[in-house]
Order: sequence, then C-alpha cells, then structure tokens
Amino acid sequence: MIASITITLALGGAAQATVACAPLATVDRLVATANARHGETPVAAATIPAQRARLGGLREYVSRFHRRMLAGGLIESDVYNLQQVTRDLVEEGVGLAVLPEERLCWQRAGLNLAHAQYYFVRAGAAAGTFPPQHLNQARARIESFRAGYDRALAECAAAAR
Repeated sequence: MIASITITLALGGAAQATVACAPLATVDRLVATANARHGETPVAAATIPAQRARLGGLREYVSRFHRRMLAGGLIESDVYNLQQVTRDLVEEGVGLAVLPEERLCWQRAGLNLAHAQYYFVRAGAAAGTFPPQHLNQARARIESFRAGYDRALAECAAAAR
C-alpha cells in the first residue's frame, strides 16, 4: 500500500493518469478501425475473425493492467507480463493492418504504451517496489518498438514515392 502511494505521488496523480490513458485511447481507435486484410486464399480470409477476436482480448488485457497500474496494484511479475502482452497486441494489430500508415500507427501506439510503462517502472524503482533491472527491460522494450516504428516509417516513405 505504501509503495503504491509512493508511486502515485512520484508520478503526480493527474500526470500519471494522462501518461497511462492517452496511449490506450489511441489503441482503442486503432482496434475500432482495424480492417480485414484481404487474404489471397480462403484459409487466410478465414483467420481474420480469430485475429480480430485476439486483438480485442489483448486490448482488454492491456486495459486491465493499466487500470491496476494506476491503482498501484501491479506486482513485480506483472511488469514482464504487461510488456509481453503489449508486444503481442501491437503485432496482432500490425498483422491486421492493410496500409503502411496503419502499421505505422500501430507501432507508434506500441511505442507510446512502452513509454507509459517505462515511467511507471521508473517510479516503482525509485520507490523501491521494482528492482532496477526492470528499468533495463522497459528501456529495451522502448528500443524494440522504436525500431519497429522506424521500419514502418521507412515503409511509408517508400510507399509514398
């Protein structure tokens, strides 16, 4: 309880909510507009409803984690799970994207979520709730999403030519 209060104070209440909720709002918009990929075979087209269902489930999972994060209810093992599920969410969204710009938006949303998670972990490490190595994992996740974003940006630039 003391640790969650410390984390909330370290992040500054309203700032904490903004950092955590803004990326989720972007993900909500992306999930709502996820278009079906036009499969070249009936088998590929048949997998799209399952992909959409998985995307919705992953989005709900990340949302629940972020609510627990805001309430100060995450434990050490949850941080790794949240990073993995965020990666899966973005990969699923990118898999459903039709246009390069959509893939770019998904990668940016993942980068924003990774930043929000980093700020939370940084506050937790400062409060002594999370070990410092979680900061390294959070930084690595940011760099992973940054690399994906850079690839998607290059793809958009190539498509614009």
